[in-house]
Amino acid sequence: MSAELPQIAVIGCGAMGGAMIRGWLAAGWPPDRLAGYDARPEAPAALGVQALPSLEASLDAALVVVAVKPHAVCGVVSSLSAHVGRLAERQKTAPLVASVAAGVTQRRLEEAAEGRFRVVRTMPNLAVASGEGMVACADVLVDDERRLADALFAPLGGALWLDNEDHFAAFTALVGSGPAYLFVFAEALADAAVAEGLPRALAARCAAAMLRGASALLATEAGSPAELKDRVASPSGTTIEGLLALDAHGFRAAVHHALRAAARRSRELS
Repeated sequence: MSAELPQIAVIGCGAMGGAMIRGWLAAGWPPDRLAGYDARPEAPAALGVQALPSLEASLDAALVVVAVKPHAVCGVVSSLSAHVGRLAERQKTAPLVASVAAGVTQRRLEEAAEGRFRVVRTMPNLAVASGEGMVACADVLVDDERRLADALFAPLGGALWLDNEDHFAAFTALVGSGPAYLFVFAEALADAAVAEGLPRALAARCAAAMLRGASALLATEAGSPAELKDRVASPSGTTIEGLLALDAHGFRAAVHHALRAAARRSRELS
């Protein structure tokens, strides 16, 4: 059965590449259909997948995910392009190559690929490790390629196709960087609960459970975030007092500044 599934190769097994591998494995993707290539030879095995002997070996996969640092992405894509001609000798077709680097544009990727394979700009977030992520993709692929990407990204949470590349900066700031904002919020909630007397471990557990439950409501309940907030905040109750305190200390403005700063940095990297 596993031999019928497409092979996936991940170049760069750090934070994001590792998260994607863990997501595929957690969803039941067979380890023998996943492979990694990394400057640290032990990294793929530590994730539970086979280590590729060379960059060129990744070209035997149906999907190659380039998850190296942004400054190195075009060099990797260019190296793959230099090797891809040898596939014809083995009667193999070139893979679909996906970059997950912030700020590396579709045009730069296509220039590095030199027309020798299809390459697409994508942006996942760390939640792909639990199958609850989202992978934004530049809407540049033809039907067969798009179906392949949809099928392979589905176990990670699904693909979102952006027909305007300018939207990547906002997506990166919201979905790519967003988990870090949430982690800081969870840390602050737990710290405040400790100040109110809860033991540290219990405070952290309660904060995580609350955020998990609230996220589930946001994803499944009808109504906007504002409407859901109003359902929690009863007149003269504890929640409205807390919300007023957040506003008094610039909570909403801080969130706006954080997202716009991240979006600005994403554009600077392009």
